[in-house]
Amino acid sequence: MISDSLSFPLMAIALAVGIGIGDSVAVPSGAAIVLLPVAALLLWAYWSARRGRTALAAFCFFFLLLGIVRAQLGDLHPLPPSATDWARQLSDRLSLLLRDSGLSPDTEALLEALLLGRRGMLSPELRELYRSAGAAHVLALSGLHLGILFYAVNGLLIRLLQYRLRYPVAAAELLLMWGYALVAGFPVSLCRATIMMSLFIIAQIRLTGNSSVHTLGVAAFLLLMVSPGVLYDVGFQLSFSAVAGLVLFYEPLSALWVPRNKGLNWLWKGLMVSVSAQLLTFPLSVHYFHRFSFSGLLLSPLYLLLATLVIYVALSLLLFRPLGNGLLVPLLERLTALLHGMMSHSLLLPLNSIGGIHLPWSGAVLFSGAVLCLLPPLRALRQPPVARPGHRRAMFFRSWPYLLASLFLGLCGVWVSLHDR
Repeated sequence: MISDSLSFPLMAIALAVGIGIGDSVAVPSGAAIVLLPVAALLLWAYWSARRGRTALAAFCFFFLLLGIVRAQLGDLHPLPPSATDWARQLSDRLSLLLRDSGLSPDTEALLEALLLGRRGMLSPELRELYRSAGAAHVLALSGLHLGILFYAVNGLLIRLLQYRLRYPVAAAELLLMWGYALVAGFPVSLCRATIMMSLFIIAQIRLTGNSSVHTLGVAAFLLLMVSPGVLYDVGFQLSFSAVAGLVLFYEPLSALWVPRNKGLNWLWKGLMVSVSAQLLTFPLSVHYFHRFSFSGLLLSPLYLLLATLVIYVALSLLLFRPLGNGLLVPLLERLTALLHGMMSHSLLLPLNSIGGIHLPWSGAVLFSGAVLCLLPPLRALRQPPVARPGHRRAMFFRSWPYLLASLFLGLCGVWVSLHDR
């Protein structure tokens, strides 16, 4: 049976496979277009039942053919040139405001990257520092930056919600989020976060449930339909892999241990956020950058906390300038120096990072499969609502086929990496 929460993820995966086939294999678009109605008839015939392997095959086959046809066409440009020109002018004006604030070059470059998605001012030394410390994701506009904007706006308008004006408030939040994405130039990770946050707001005002897996599939499907070439974008792959890791692994990992101390519990959950996000991104990171950072895995929550403070202070500086320059500019300089100093000191840690790793695409796929096979055993180790003696241990050992598959795929990934040099 095809679950509603899995329909869009399956559609997105089938569409991505079809785009990959359409780009790498010479498939006549006419033949694919002829087969589309046949696949649509199969899809319609089995849609009402939603059960059985035939229904699942017809469902995936239709969107695979759709991906092959979509790969033959160019990207869509839904916005008029006047809107993009206006967004570029606004971005230039905000950049000029930052330059007139009297900030140091490194702090100004960091704020342009964090707020506007402009990395052109970042020096090569600063880029290498973030890359070596495993904190390059801090510079990518994503859910962190959009979440800060959303909660700030939601906090200002929370009183309106008490008067049942949730529809105007939701419209204002959607307008601000998509306007911010437009000003930032629609980077892939920010588009993904904006689509997911928009679906969350719509579900909230309609008082319906919202599945993270479903919204992630919707975001991937829409982005691939608008721009099929985004499939090969490194930011697209890393962004969706990180969120998929969070959605799949954070809950079972954080439930392995529940500290009674609140501070320790916060640190444990922050570490599990970092670990779960890295589980599916590390094969891609090693494939593209030939390096894996252990310090970035452990210190990522602190990096994100400092980056969040920097963003809040920078927004306050833009809103209250020039009155707050005397207080906020020195504070920004101190926070930036603290962030960069922490990264620099992390490079001195033993086994900070392993470089020079060669991992082909086949190895990255095998390692990703090995990680996904660990999901059932991890879920078996979660603390059950009603404690029963030996229940967790029995459920864990019952998942031995997944452990065996994970070990086999991991060894195959190592073998492929060693023999593909």
